[in-house]
Amino acid sequence: MDLVKNALIAIAALLATGLNVGVAVGPAHAAEPSVCETMPQDIRAAAANADANDANRALRKVDIGVRLCDAGNERAASKQFDRALKVLDLTPTELAQR
Repeated sequence: MDLVKNALIAIAALLATGLNVGVAVGPAHAAEPSVCETMPQDIRAAAANADANDANRALRKVDIGVRLCDAGNERAASKQFDRALKVLDLTPTELAQR
């Protein structure tokens, strides 16, 4: 009987710990803007000042990234946005400073 009681207490403690981590991380994660929300328009604005060929290549990558965002794959979209920045010879920091 004590073994069952101890096992139930241990399970309850693990669940409580898991909930605490979720509560602590949730607001911080939610406050961070999504790559899908900010990057496409920023890259499009930067492409307006670029060479026509580079701008077209970057905009194609942005379009792919937006479609990936719509599909819920933010990680793959971020890679496409990074490739677009590379075509424009920009870093995320330089883009943010514009």
